[in-house]
Amino acid sequence: MLQKRTLVQTVRRDTDPSEAAAEDIAKKIYGYLHERKYRIHESRPQKLDGRIAARAASIRNNALRPRSAAGFAASPWTDEDEHTYESAGNVAAEVAREAEEIEKNKTKDKTSQRVSVSTAAEVLYVQYGRLFTDGNGKALSIREACKQFPGLFALHMEVKDTYGRLLKNHKKKSGVRILPKDMAALFGLIASKSDNRDINALVRLGKVIHYTAAT
Repeated sequence: MLQKRTLVQTVRRDTDPSEAAAEDIAKKIYGYLHERKYRIHESRPQKLDGRIAARAASIRNNALRPRSAAGFAASPWTDEDEHTYESAGNVAAEVAREAEEIEKNKTKDKTSQRVSVSTAAEVLYVQYGRLFTDGNGKALSIREACKQFPGLFALHMEVKDTYGRLLKNHKKKSGVRILPKDMAALFGLIASKSDNRDINALVRLGKVIHYTAAT
């Protein structure tokens, strides 16, 4: 559901439909679907994705993936993509540095922000601009980036998802301690997450086989 207070600010129940701020309502709905989901509690960390992207990621993570000849799910990016990604910027070190700064300020000021998904989002936004540009240095749209650099784009989205999962609900644990400090640690974390997905996919496949055999 859309954040109740957000829509109430735009149109009230007793407002005549002809007087409703239709353009503002449409912008808020578009932002919720395509840019960033609203939080019911504004004090909680902001979402990284819009509703549509979040649902797509959920479906992707819970669907049986195509498997390679070796029997394992094939990675959509190559070693060269990883090298290109790392050469563009050490996002692991940048995120860790930002987190350390936030934690340092937090000890001085109890009202300062906590380490959250937005901490990584700001760094990854800059990384996107380093990786996906046209001949004039202008950032490509998501559609064009995915089309022109499919492997590199898939890796970028995996990095984004990894930080989202790490920082989504780490509660009172230090955000600094759970973050990878360099790109080797980040890529290792992504590989481990991929292995876990393979195991989960096999479990789901076993359930499908069991259900099919039982019916």
